[in-house]
Parts: sequence; structure tokens; C-alpha cells
Amino acid sequence: MTTTSETRTGLSALRALVLAMFMGVGSIALLSGCESEGPAEEMGESIDEAAEEAGDAMEDAGDEMEETADDMEDSSDY
Repeated sequence: MTTTSETRTGLSALRALVLAMFMGVGSIALLSGCESEGPAEEMGESIDEAAEEAGDAMEDAGDEMEETADDMEDSSDY
């Protein structure tokens, strides 16, 4: 025969197990939802790519200006 405290302990353990299972399933559901990108995520990535490309273009333009300035300096030495 089980006592009241044993029954409560058993129910507490069962509740903890059920709660842990729900939390595990919920975590898996949330993580699997991260795989597909929504429109906002895609837009953010497009903006990041555009900003990176603009930065690269500015760096290239700066390099070309520096080369042109060096060439002009070299030609004025003669």
C-alpha cells in the first residue's frame, strides 16, 4: 500500500518528466523553425550584402585613386 507522500512524490516525478518532455519537444520545434528564413531575414541579408559590396567598391576606388596619384607623382619627377 502506498502512502500519501509516496503518491505525491510519484506525481511530482511524473509532472517533472512530462514538463521536461514538453520543453524538449518545444526546443526542437523552435530550432527547426530557424532553418527556414522569412522575408525579413532575407531582406536583412540583402542589405548586408549590398553594404559589403559598396564598401568593397569604395575600397577599390580608393586604391585606384592612390595608384593614379602615384603615377602622376612619378611622371612629374621627369
